[in-house]
Amino acid sequence: MAVLEFHPFNRPDLTFRIDAADARLLAKCKRWHAVKKPKSLTFYVQGCNGAAEPTVYLHRLIMGAPEEMTVSHKDGDGLNNVRSNLVVATRSVSAARAVNILKRGNFKPAGEPIENKVRKVLADGTTRIYVYDRRTRRLLRSWNENPLATKSANRMQTVAGPKTIRKGKSKA
Repeated sequence: MAVLEFHPFNRPDLTFRIDAADARLLAKCKRWHAVKKPKSLTFYVQGCNGAAEPTVYLHRLIMGAPEEMTVSHKDGDGLNNVRSNLVVATRSVSAARAVNILKRGNFKPAGEPIENKVRKVLADGTTRIYVYDRRTRRLLRSWNENPLATKSANRMQTVAGPKTIRKGKSKA
């Protein structure tokens, strides 16, 4: 099935996607805007015809969901309004799914590891970096950090370098 891409009226830098079969639904509103809810991680597409008529979310319009049901995006991207990406569910099921996604971090598919980097200072003063897969908690790789190669304003340099001589007036 063909997928069409459009730009919201207020944010031409963003692109939202819908199926070609659903393109006729775009005529229901004059302008489509990208909006971000206060506690949301993504933008959603919202349409309006003016102050007289209520606003409508594009994903709800596409799925035809009743008021007591919610429409979720499988990939977590509110701009991806392709029918195969939308799911109609009750509020409790949708909330449980959202918490599950947020707990695992990001919206990556199950096959891709989500990395969690942990930095530990060992007893001898060296720093060891461990990288874990956040889902399986399996160690992916680890290495010792070289403190001399790291550029950090907070780290003290232990190696004494050559003294620099300032040109100009000396304070006596």
